[in-house]
Amino acid sequence: MKNMVVRGVTAALLFLSLLPANGEAGHLAASTAGLQADTLLFQGMASAGGAGDLVAYCLNADTGAVAGEKWRAAENLDARNLAIDPRAIFTYRADIRRGTMFSWNHINEIQKQHLGGDDGDPSGKEILDYIAGDRSLEE
Repeated sequence: MKNMVVRGVTAALLFLSLLPANGEAGHLAASTAGLQADTLLFQGMASAGGAGDLVAYCLNADTGAVAGEKWRAAENLDARNLAIDPRAIFTYRADIRRGTMFSWNHINEIQKQHLGGDDGDPSGKEILDYIAGDRSLEE
């Protein structure tokens, strides 16, 4: 029992040590309920400027210590060629009671209005395209 408490406290301190100290938001989650050989620790981060990332860390199954970074979502998404490997994004349409592709031609008028865009702002279609990976309007 004592060993389990020590491991729990060690894991909690480890989680706290991974939180960003520079004002960014950081959230942690694990891929399994218990510590296993393939358990990953996920840390989500978002800065006030709108940049964000999701980082996956490998954990040592015996000690619970971080064994290294496995991947970063931002790097993987930046490296992806959307022309040959587009994102598959889906949404739910209540009017037809089923899921559908999240593309301008497949969403309904209410969903288009929610994506909106006001005077001088990007159009709803441009916002949808950005979510799908089009970075052409970034400054």
